[in-house]
Amino acid sequence: MSQPGQPLFPEMHPRRSEHGQSTIEFALSVGFVMLLLMAFLDMGRAIYAFGVVAEAAQEGARYAVISPNDTTGIVNTARSHAVGLNPSLLTVTRSLPNTSQVDVQVTYQFRPVTPMISQVIGGSGFIQLSNTARMLIER
Repeated sequence: MSQPGQPLFPEMHPRRSEHGQSTIEFALSVGFVMLLLMAFLDMGRAIYAFGVVAEAAQEGARYAVISPNDTTGIVNTARSHAVGLNPSLLTVTRSLPNTSQVDVQVTYQFRPVTPMISQVIGGSGFIQLSNTARMLIER
């Protein structure tokens, strides 16, 4: 039987020398978990941005099917479908590989917010997301 003020199971309580160990372990693991969570959020943002880039290229190509020589209209159509992306980091180009096809390429410079990812990438810290849509020109 235990004495008053003494724990029922003394082996469950940390020794005096281990009191700060759990605090340090918690602080280290929370930092790692937060970094991992931020990396997952960045991955989700990148997947979203790539989907928007693909849709913008597709919509620009649809416009180009009807008006293949209206470069300004193609660029404006693609940019208007790039919802949620920074327009200053978006590039739209049109090319005619032959007389019956049109290509619209949309490129976006994605910047992750996770510090470690930006350092691993190096350079400017941007990831280039690009998609090209090709369609037949209607005559």
